[in-house]
This record gives sequence, structure tokens and C-alpha cells, in this order.
Amino acid sequence: MVTDTLLVQQLTERVEFLEALVQAFGLPVGKWVTPNEAVAFFGKSRRLIMEEIEAAEAKRLAGQKSLLVYGIHYRNDMAADSTQNAWKINISKYGEFLKIPPEERY
Repeated sequence: MVTDTLLVQQLTERVEFLEALVQAFGLPVGKWVTPNEAVAFFGKSRRLIMEEIEAAEAKRLAGQKSLLVYGIHYRNDMAADSTQNAWKINISKYGEFLKIPPEERY
């Protein structure tokens, strides 16, 4: 019989192996990634990813709804003492957004 401790250890080793494998292919590991890391994962240009974020941000700031939602699909991790945006993309949620045909996104 496998003990809980042994099972957790085995699962941890598998996760570490899978993360190393994903990184070996140049793909991001983790829920939130930079636009540059998202490029490798989704095969879209950084420019296109940023255009989608900028369009969603413009709508958000204007009080309009967007299918790309701040805090769910993307966020800004800008440091309090910085003036430079530090955009992050949620891999799973942004992937769901990309399943929507482009002509239906906006």
C-alpha cells in the first residue's frame, strides 16, 4: 500500500519532470506569464497580444465591457515605484479567449 507521503512525493516528482519538459521546449511554466512568454506558448506575435490587451484596456478605462477581462485574462504587475507597465497573461484563460473567432472578439 502506498502511503500519502509517498504518493505526494511521487506526484511532486512527476510535476517537476513535466515542468522541466515544458521549459525544455521553451514554453512558459506557471499560470501568469509575460507577453513574451505567451508568444512561445500561443504562437502569436507579441504585437498582436499587446494590441488585444490595449484594446481591452481602452474599453475597461472607458467603462465598456470586453471579452478580454482585466484580472482574469490579463493584469498589470507594475511595481508601485515604476512607471513601466508589467503585463501578465493568464495562460488558461487567454487560451479560452483565443478560441473565440477574431471577428467575434470585439
